[in-house]
Amino acid sequence: MSLTLLTAGDARLEINAAIGGAVQRFLVRNQDVLRPAPEDASTPLQMACFPLAPFCNRIRDGVFAFAGETVRLAPNFSDHPHTLHGWAWQRPWTVALVSSDRAVLTLEQAAGEWPWSWRAEQHFAVRPDGLRIELKLYNIDRRPMPAGVGLHPYFPATAST
Repeated sequence: MSLTLLTAGDARLEINAAIGGAVQRFLVRNQDVLRPAPEDASTPLQMACFPLAPFCNRIRDGVFAFAGETVRLAPNFSDHPHTLHGWAWQRPWTVALVSSDRAVLTLEQAAGEWPWSWRAEQHFAVRPDGLRIELKLYNIDRRPMPAGVGLHPYFPATAST
């Protein structure tokens, strides 16, 4: 497991670069802010939060038009008919920089499933009272590329939520 731990005051962040560059757990004052991943987590869907890139949400039936071309994408989530959330959440990330309260993860993908080459970065900064995540996407292809990014958080569900 590739677990990176960041802390600041009473805040603690666990990042799992190997499982989609995902947040595994985030606590402030020993209280989970995001739903924690189980100890034996093996997929991003079990994580607390994961990145969406090079597009977010879904592409209906995996087909869209861009720059006069029809783009066809294979489904990327079980037998779901739509292509969901890009591929960043389904790939291991590289920890490029880490300190006690900050980390940068990177992911670079050549054209393939997505017909354009791209690079993504996640910048994590833990503060005593919270967390900042910046998700950046770079087109490293020679032609324009449609894109979108986002985060997919899961929040704890209790009787009071």
